[in-house]
Amino acid sequence: MIKTADLKNEIIQLDKELILVDNINYPFASLMLQKRSTPASSVIVNWKYENLNETNTPAFEGAEIDAFLKSDRSTGDKNICQIFSKAVAVSGTADAVSLENIRDVFSHEIVNRLIEAKRDLEHYLINGVYQYETTTKPRQMKGLLNFITGDNAMTDTEVTLAILQEMAKKMRKAGTSSQNLMLLCDYNMTDAINTFFEDKQRYIVIDNEFGNPVKKINLTYGSAFVYTLDSMPEDTMALVNLDYLGLAELRKMQYHDLAKSGDSKKGFVVCENTLKFLHPTAGVKFTKTDEEIDEEIDEEIDEDEQ
Repeated sequence: MIKTADLKNEIIQLDKELILVDNINYPFASLMLQKRSTPASSVIVNWKYENLNETNTPAFEGAEIDAFLKSDRSTGDKNICQIFSKAVAVSGTADAVSLENIRDVFSHEIVNRLIEAKRDLEHYLINGVYQYETTTKPRQMKGLLNFITGDNAMTDTEVTLAILQEMAKKMRKAGTSSQNLMLLCDYNMTDAINTFFEDKQRYIVIDNEFGNPVKKINLTYGSAFVYTLDSMPEDTMALVNLDYLGLAELRKMQYHDLAKSGDSKKGFVVCENTLKFLHPTAGVKFTKTDEEIDEEIDEEIDEDEQ
């Protein structure tokens, strides 16, 4: 005889469904899940930056091979796996009631929780602040924008095409540029980029479709596909190379049944993963700043110099 206790350990893998669900609104999370997923074996994920050997001396004719080189892996970084969990409980009555366009309320709610989990995943992949678990705070991964620091974090009071060129140039100098970069933008940055190229475009005629929003931009030092992200902070964009990012998954997205303890059906979806930033210049970010703030900073600098 099967009892409800036998169902509490039922696990359904939903990693493929997570890739496909709402990939239009959450493109960065979708691409990371589909193309950059790697298994993790610990809550803390460590990696090494790999740099080519700088030796470039010529060789003598007929010389013995006695000099052996190795790549530099002396530096690296780490991140922490974050848990994403969403639960659903539906009463027996609610599950029996017929709703318009919803045949199974419980399954419908699980799909909604799956979308919410993906929304949260994309938010923390971009904005997460490294946090080890304490009695009051859960673990939180370090997001993309917080990995991009120093000279790779650019600011100005206006966004221009020259700034985009400089972002790609920084990546080219570091060896991380390509013809398939990703330019992750908030809505304001997307609007600005569309104006840069409004008179420099190629239009392919499609019946009953008009307009030509920017989908890919060709810069001097690389090319980038443009994506608009709800989770990107206002007036911010980041140029990144997906080949130097990774999604380390300790637990892929799963559905778990919970034991029936009354007149309701319960279950939850859960995954546990983190972002890997595999090169110090895997990305360059730009934030448009307020002119008044810049003036205040300049005044403070002048006062300090005096």
